[in-house]
Amino acid sequence: MGEDGFIIEYRPQAEGRSLLEIAKPKDAQVEIYEGGKLLSRDTAPTSARVEADEWYRVHVRLPSGMEVDRKVQALHGLVASL
Repeated sequence: MGEDGFIIEYRPQAEGRSLLEIAKPKDAQVEIYEGGKLLSRDTAPTSARVEADEWYRVHVRLPSGMEVDRKVQALHGLVASL
């Protein structure tokens, strides 16, 4: 678990895809970046299909206003759940 309380868990994806998933807290504002490029902007819960073996930056703005940035590695055929 990181200092921010977020845990990254990996689990198999049924179709063999690589996904980043931000399940909670509900209604948090989520942005997923590859380098400087914004790939996805949505509210939690949300997920995005990503390329395996790449690193992504996940920016989460919690309903309280607190902001969290985490680097997450996408792995082949797995869901990286934050």
